[in-house]
Amino acid sequence: MSGTANDWTRATRVQLKTACGIAEVTIARTFASRFIGLLGRAQLRANEGLLFVPGGSIHTCWMRFAIDIVFLNAQFEALRIVSHVRPWRFVFAPRGTQFVLELSAGAAHPLGVTQHRALEVSPIANNS
Repeated sequence: MSGTANDWTRATRVQLKTACGIAEVTIARTFASRFIGLLGRAQLRANEGLLFVPGGSIHTCWMRFAIDIVFLNAQFEALRIVSHVRPWRFVFAPRGTQFVLELSAGAAHPLGVTQHRALEVSPIANNS
């Protein structure tokens, strides 16, 4: 199932299959979920993430931990990967960004997320 398939668009959680693993990702598509993001969280597990739909530039204000940020185009190809972004930073999205994936700091590389490589998206069973 490709990232452009519409069957994942109503899901609240998806799996992103990469070259070296799978990340379970919560989707932030409402104003409230996008505004709150990872605030209040103490950490993310290595295979856990947050996907902003739609995506754009990101800030890490009020966060308590560093993250990896992956800017994705409409085909879920990584346009830019910024690792170990510490709290209180701003990262601007490159042209063509449609989605933004936030992962635990240092998780993008072990998962095999590389620039210009597409991630495969599929809904997690039992989404409501």
